[in-house]
Amino acid sequence: MMHAAMTALFLAVVQDPKLDEPRPIVAGFERFGADEAVEGGRLLVGELGCTNCHKADPGVAPQLLVKKAPILNDAGSRLRPEWLAKWIADPQAVKPGATMPRSAVAAEDVPLLVHYLMSLKSAAAVAPMGGDPAKAKELFNRAGCAACHAPLDPKADLKADKAVIPRGVLKEKYASAHALGQFLLDPLKWRPSGRMPKMNLTPQEAMSLATFAIGLPPREADDPGETQAGLSYECFEGSWSKVPNFDSIKPYAAGAVDRFDLKAAKRDENYGMRFRGYVEVPQDGTYTFSTFSDDGSVLWLGKTLVVNNDGIHATQSASGSIPLKKGKHAMTVGFIQGGGGAELSVTWEGPGVKNGPIPAKALSHRADGQLAMKETAEAATPGFAIDAALARRGRDIFLKSCVSCHQVEAGDKPVEAKPLAVLKEGACKSVNYSLTAKQSAAITAALGKLDPAVKPTAAERVQRTMLALNCFACHVRGGKGGPEPGRNPYFVTTGDDLGDEGRIPPHLNDAGAKLRKEWLQTLLANGTKVRPYMQTRMPVFGAATVSHLVDDLEKAGPSAAAARDKELIKAGRQLVGSKGLSCITCHTFTGQKSLGIQGMDIVLMAQRLNRDWFGRYLLDPVSLRPGTRMPTYWPEGKSTLKTILEGDTEKQVEAIWQYLSEGNKAQMPVGIGPQPMPLEPRDEAIIYRNFIQGAGPRGIGVGYPERAHLAFDAQQMRLALLWQGDFIDASKHWVDRGAGFQAPLGDKLVPMHDGAPFAALADSTAPWPKESGHAAGYQFGGYTLDPKQRPAFEYRFGKLEVSDFFEAVAGKPAPSFKRTMKFQCKEATANLWYRAAVSKKVEKQEDGSFKLENGLTLRFELPAGDAPTIRQAAGTSELLVPLKLREGTLMLVQTFTW
Repeated sequence: MMHAAMTALFLAVVQDPKLDEPRPIVAGFERFGADEAVEGGRLLVGELGCTNCHKADPGVAPQLLVKKAPILNDAGSRLRPEWLAKWIADPQAVKPGATMPRSAVAAEDVPLLVHYLMSLKSAAAVAPMGGDPAKAKELFNRAGCAACHAPLDPKADLKADKAVIPRGVLKEKYASAHALGQFLLDPLKWRPSGRMPKMNLTPQEAMSLATFAIGLPPREADDPGETQAGLSYECFEGSWSKVPNFDSIKPYAAGAVDRFDLKAAKRDENYGMRFRGYVEVPQDGTYTFSTFSDDGSVLWLGKTLVVNNDGIHATQSASGSIPLKKGKHAMTVGFIQGGGGAELSVTWEGPGVKNGPIPAKALSHRADGQLAMKETAEAATPGFAIDAALARRGRDIFLKSCVSCHQVEAGDKPVEAKPLAVLKEGACKSVNYSLTAKQSAAITAALGKLDPAVKPTAAERVQRTMLALNCFACHVRGGKGGPEPGRNPYFVTTGDDLGDEGRIPPHLNDAGAKLRKEWLQTLLANGTKVRPYMQTRMPVFGAATVSHLVDDLEKAGPSAAAARDKELIKAGRQLVGSKGLSCITCHTFTGQKSLGIQGMDIVLMAQRLNRDWFGRYLLDPVSLRPGTRMPTYWPEGKSTLKTILEGDTEKQVEAIWQYLSEGNKAQMPVGIGPQPMPLEPRDEAIIYRNFIQGAGPRGIGVGYPERAHLAFDAQQMRLALLWQGDFIDASKHWVDRGAGFQAPLGDKLVPMHDGAPFAALADSTAPWPKESGHAAGYQFGGYTLDPKQRPAFEYRFGKLEVSDFFEAVAGKPAPSFKRTMKFQCKEATANLWYRAAVSKKVEKQEDGSFKLENGLTLRFELPAGDAPTIRQAAGTSELLVPLKLREGTLMLVQTFTW
C-alpha cells in the first residue's frame, strides 16, 4: 500500500467520537462521576489543574492527585505554529474533550504567544528511525492504546463506552513524524504526570505509529556519480554485544562482493562486517526492508536507521519501512558475529517489487567504497519565521496568562489567585474549561468537603490514583472497572485458549497481599510484562506519580522466608515436572515453552508473589481469582500426590516455593526443554569452552574436584570469575544450536575486573590503559594440561611470554586457589605492572594479605623488596604488583580465598 494511501486511511479511521456537548474529558469522571459527586469533583480539581492557580491548604494537598501541564521547553521543535494558534484560541474547537482551558488571552495577542513558544527550541538532535506503518493499526489496538482511546477501526461500536479519551488530529499538531515518534517513545519526558503513559514501545514501533499518523517526506534519491556492480565490504575483528561504530575501528580486510556475503570475513566467530553501496528503487513509494540474521544486524538508508535487528541472538528477522523517490539510495548494512552459527540475508518489497532478496542488479557501489548521500529534512515550520521582538512580547503575555501551569524558565512564578479554600463554586472566572453543569456541580460539592483535618486512607489513595490514571480502563478493583464494551474485543491473546483470563489484565482486589513489595516497585517503575499470552502491555506512569501505590497497596508484609532446603528444592522440581503435578503443561519455565498452553513463566512466581498469598492460591485458586483455569491439587487441603514428601500438603507447597525461588538457577523440571547436564569434576579437572556469562564469548571454564572453579577470558587474557560448589550446566550449549551465555551453577560467585592484566607504566601513578586483548598487544596461545587435566593458560604480551596455572586447594570452611604465573622474557622489561584487583575498597591486612570489598582475599609471594601498591583511580581502588623482569624467568604466586 502506498504511504499516502496509508495516511489517508489513518485520518479516515481515527476520528474521535463526537461529543454530545463540549467538555473536558476526564476518563474517571466520565465513567464513574455519577457514583459519588464529591469524589468526582475531587478528581476534576486535580485533573484540571485548579491548584496551579488556587493554592491548596497543606492539609488538603494530600487529598488531591494533581496533573501537571505539559512541558513546553522545546515546543518550537515539536509543534506546528498554525496548530498552536488555533489551540491557544480555543482548545475545545481543536480537540473536543481537551482539558486545556480557553484562556482570556486577547485574539490579537495569540500570534505573540505563538512566536514565543516557537522560539523554544531543543538542542538535542533526533536520530532518524524507520518504522513500518503497515503494523501500526494492530499495534495500536492490541498493545493497550485502545484501552483509553478509540481503536483504529471504523467498525468499532463505542456508543456504550463512557470514557474515550480524545487524540485530536496528530498530523495538524506535530511538526514531523520524528517529533511524534520521540513523544510516543517516552511521553513522560513532556507529560511527567503520566496521564499519557509510556507504553514501552521500541523505537521502530513508535515510528510505525508516527509515520502511520503523519507520514514521512519521501527520501530523495542520491547522486553517487559513477558506480559499479556489487557492494563494498569491510571486515573487523572483535567481540560486541551491539553493532559498533565501524568508523572508529580499523578493518582487517576490505573489498567488493556481488551481494551480502559473510564468507568474505574468512572467520567463524568474533567479527563484524559492514556492507556499503546503493540500492536502486524502480519507482516512488514506500519500501519495506528486512534483515534475517544470526547474530545482530542493522540497515541504514542514508542517515536513517530503517531496520534494527541488533544484539547477540539466534536467527531472527526485523523489518522497517521508508518512503523513497525513484533512483539510487545510499545503504549501509552492519553485522556482528559472536559464536555459533552466522547468517545474514537482506530482503525488500514495495511498489512493483515482490518480497524477496535484493537482486544483484539493484546493488552498486563507488570504486572508493565511500557513500555520497543527501538527506531530506522534515520542514518543521514551513513559511514561518520567528520574530524576536514579537517573541519577547509573547513572553510577557505568557508570564501573565500561562505560567501558573507551564513553567519553562527558572524563576517563573505562578500568577497569584484566590486560595482554593475560599472558593465555593466549580466555575473558574479567569479561564473557560467548558464545564458541563454536572461537572461544575461535582467540583462545588468537592470544594465544600476539602477538610484539612481529614487524612485520606490508603484505600482512598489507591482509588483516587486509579481514577486519575484511568487504571480502571483495564483493571477491576472493588467491583469497579475493567474494559468497556466497545473496546473489550481489542484485549486479545497470542492465540492460546485461556479465555478472559488470558486476555484481560488481572483484577487488583488483593494486589497488596498478593504481590511482593519489590515486585510492585519494579512493575510500577518499568511496566514489567510477565504474561506472554496477553498482548496488552502494562504502561509506565512515572515513579513520582505512582510510587505511593507500593505502600498503599501493601496491606500486609510478606512472610519471613524459610531457610533454603536442598531436599525440598529437589522435591519441588519433581512436583513441577511431568512426573509430579505437571505445572509445565501450562506454564513456561525460564523462557522454555510449556507442553500445552503458553502460560506465565512459573519461575517469576517467587519474584512477584508474597509467600502467604502463593500458598493460599495453590490450595484454592478460584477463591482468589474467579474464573481461573488453574486447578487445585489439594482439595480440602489434602494432596492428590502421595508419592512425594509423603503427601504432606504444607511441605509440598513449601517445596514448590523454594524450587521456584531458585529463579534462573533452578534445574529444568523433568519433561520440558533440554534437561540439565551438570558437569561434575571428580578425579580430574573439566574444561568447558563456550559463551560463559561474565567471561565473554571466548570463556574457558575450568571445574576442579576440590569444588572451586574459575572462568578465564581468552579475549582479554584475564581471570574473569571464581566460584564454589557445583561447576556448570552444559545443556544450553550441548543441545541444539546452543545460543546464549551460560551462568555458573555454584554459589559464592566472585566476578573479577575487566581490562588488560599487564601494562608498562611510566610510574605507579600513570592511568591504566583502556585497551585490552589484541588491541593491547595480547595473543592467546592456548593451554597445556598437567596429569590431572588442569590447564596452564599460555599467552603473550609483546615480548613477554606468560604461563598461567591455577591449582584448586581443598580446605575448610571453603576451598581456595593458588595461581602461579611464570614470565619468560628474552630481554629486560622496565616499568611493567600486574593489576591484581580493582574494587571500591582494597585494604591491607595485618598478615600482609589484601582484602577486597566483595570478601575476596589476595596473598602474594614476591621477590624480596617487591610489594603490591594500592592506589585510587576514578573512585575505585587498584591493587598493582610490580614485575621487575630481567632477561630470563620470573615467577609470581598468588592465593585467592573467599
